[in-house]
Amino acid sequence: MGAGGEAGRREAGLNRPQASAALARFVAEARWEDVPAAIRHEGKRGILNVLGCILAGRDDPAVELVRKTFPLEEALIDAAAATAHDYDDTHLPTVIHATPPVAAAVFSLARKYKTSGAELLHAFILGVETTCRMGNAVMPGHY
Repeated sequence: MGAGGEAGRREAGLNRPQASAALARFVAEARWEDVPAAIRHEGKRGILNVLGCILAGRDDPAVELVRKTFPLEEALIDAAAATAHDYDDTHLPTVIHATPPVAAAVFSLARKYKTSGAELLHAFILGVETTCRMGNAVMPGHY
């Protein structure tokens, strides 16, 4: 996870349309069975970290304001709670906090649809990978 491996290096020389197509192909063709054990482990660690951040941030005044303003937006509330105390993880090469928005979206979908643990973890891993690859593509210009 984190777009620092082989795939990130392969895409470095591509133009934007080529890189977008390569990323879309990667996500569309990704299979749970092909995710290395080390990446699965890091995905689990990321989910545990973000769950702790969400639980810790639930009562933050800013999150209460988000909850009152958008009471039906579970993903937005979870994402706000995950970042409330700034303990969420950071992809250092891009200074992106990828897990709060990815986890919030994945958790929101898992609440609505029957989802296995493997499906949830796979979606989370792919979401973080996608976020970090996109960050690599725009870094440092987005600052």
